[in-house]
Amino acid sequence: MSLIDRPHAVPADLAMLTGTSLARYEGFTAMPSAPELRRELAEREPELVECIANLMVTGLADGLLIGDSHAYAASPEPFIDERVGNLLLARATEILGITAPVVRQRWLGRYADSRSTNLVLERPDQRTTVAVVTSGIGMTLSFGIADLALNGGSVPGF
Repeated sequence: MSLIDRPHAVPADLAMLTGTSLARYEGFTAMPSAPELRRELAEREPELVECIANLMVTGLADGLLIGDSHAYAASPEPFIDERVGNLLLARATEILGITAPVVRQRWLGRYADSRSTNLVLERPDQRTTVAVVTSGIGMTLSFGIADLALNGGSVPGF
C-alpha cells in the first residue's frame, strides 16, 4: 500500500474501486458478469491479476491511499515487492491523471486468511471475545464487526 500526496484536483472523499476489486469480493463475484470480468482482466491487466491486486484508492484530507495486492504463504516474505508497489501506483495515478505522484509512505499488511469463513467471532468465556477477520473485508466491515463483538452479536452468514 502507498500513501501519496493528494493533488487539489482529486477530491478528499474519493473512493475508487476498479475491476480487480469487483473480481475479488464475494458481494461482486456472485454476480453473473463476474466470469466475463475475470476473463477481461486476465487479458487486459495480466500483471494486476498475477499479483492478486485489489487496485483501489481512498482519498484523505491531504493524501491518497493506494492499494493493494495479496500474496498467500504459510511463511510470507517480510519485504515489500517494489515492482508490485510501482505497478499499483502507476495504474492508480494513470486512472486519476496524476503525472508526478509524491509517495510519502509504503507499507505491507499481514492478514489471517481462511477458505471457510470471513470472520471468526468466539467467546471462550464471559470476559473474553476473540474477533479475527480472515479475509479482505476488515477495513470495510470493521465498525459492524466491532458492534457485534462489543454487544454480544453473532456472526451472520456470509
